Formats: sequence, structure tokens, C-alpha cells
Amino acid sequence: MPIIHVDGTNDRIEVDGALLRVLPFGNCAGGEFDLTEHQGSRVRLYLDEDGALSLDQSRAHWWQLAEVALPPPEYEERDTGETGEDGQAIIEQVQLPLDLTALNIYAWALPEVG
Repeated sequence: MPIIHVDGTNDRIEVDGALLRVLPFGNCAGGEFDLTEHQGSRVRLYLDEDGALSLDQSRAHWWQLAEVALPPPEYEERDTGETGEDGQAIIEQVQLPLDLTALNIYAWALPEVG
């Protein structure tokens, strides 16, 4: 399991491929975030006092729920099955899917919420 608990248990954080999911608790309805567009950066998931979830690092939040350092995108070259005018195979670069299960995700203990 790639989830490392910090300062206590947090059983509300799950991963599925590129999705970081928060299961409902207290006044938080939960939610899920596709982290594909954030590759190559450190992502922090926050909880606000009203139960809203946010990845926005440009403002203050009430509680940090999770953090993960994402590697840059990886690509694979694939033959398209077509040939160019010069008779050479046409190759395309395809971005490989992000897999959060291969990364360490730090999850902080849940706050007491109403």
C-alpha cells in the first residue's frame, strides 16, 4: 500500500490509477482528483473548515490531508502502423498513464470535524 500515515491513521484516502480519492467523513462529502495534469510536481490535498477539498496551494487551508511527489510524465514510442512518404514507419510518442499505486502518498491523521 503506498499510503504512509503521518501523526495517526487516515483511512479515508484511497488511490486508483491516477485518481486520489477521499471517502466521506464528518462534514466532508469526499471527492476524487485526477492527478495526471500535475505530473512533475508535489501535490497537497487540503480540507477546509466547511468540508471542501482543495489542491490549491496558493491560499491558506484548515487541514492538510495528503501529499504526494509526482514524477514527470513518461512516454513510450509506438509504431502507428503507417508509413511516411519516405517509406519509414511513422512513430508517435504516447504518454503512459500515471499510477499512484507505485508512489508513496503521505496521509495525515483526520481532524475532528462535525
